[in-house]
Amino acid sequence: MADSEHSTADEAYREQLKTYSISELEDVYTHLDRDAYPERMEMVREELNIRLKGMDEGNVPSDLPGDGMEEQKASIFRRIWAGAVDLFIQVLVVFLLIWILRQIGVLPEGQAVGGAGGGRGGRGGRGGRGGAGADPLEPIFTFIGTLADGDLAAWSQVGIWTLGILIYRAIWTIPSWLRTGRTIGMQEMGLQVGGKEGEPLSFARAVVRFLAQHLLFVLTLGISGLWVVWDRQRQTLHDKLAGTRIWRIPRSWEKPVEVRIYDD
Repeated sequence: MADSEHSTADEAYREQLKTYSISELEDVYTHLDRDAYPERMEMVREELNIRLKGMDEGNVPSDLPGDGMEEQKASIFRRIWAGAVDLFIQVLVVFLLIWILRQIGVLPEGQAVGGAGGGRGGRGGRGGRGGAGADPLEPIFTFIGTLADGDLAAWSQVGIWTLGILIYRAIWTIPSWLRTGRTIGMQEMGLQVGGKEGEPLSFARAVVRFLAQHLLFVLTLGISGLWVVWDRQRQTLHDKLAGTRIWRIPRSWEKPVEVRIYDD
């Protein structure tokens, strides 16, 4: 009777292994007590060999769209939420960096970014407010005033900051597109970007898409991004210009077992 129960438990364990991903199998293989459970160790080894053989034969499921791409098009709501997640992370990193620099004394407390609070003394004392009770938004209003007056120095400062922001976002975005086809926000929302046929982006195409995304959004007042709502291919204007598309991919918990077992 004991041998029968032991055999049943081992068979249940074998079936359980089939639901594990490769990384989970590797973890079990590393930590399983080989002396206490030699049969189970052999089962893990056999399952790993089966997976590796499947990978060698090219039978690994892919996230790239196939004939069913039509049903995998991404909605605008997923795109917006993915972009919001990416923006939140990028802004959070900036604020953390500023906080760290202030803690170590590199950036003095209260220093106005870009010197926006300086410049023209007449506007700096607007409304007679100053000192400790000054409006924290006063430097911003002052800087906007200099822009409205056509101050070339202020406009050049805007250009420098815009270029800096674009470079910062590009460092976050383009390598992610090239490496996995998705940013952190896109991964969270189950989205992936690639060429029209689902091929990975080249560096040139990724750069074109990134620049077009920001430039067209400003020039069209956001219409370039909303274009996806009525476009039959669910492409934005910058997708059409760069020859790219975004499609929906199942996240780890949404995948069937036969696909999830190959995930890292």
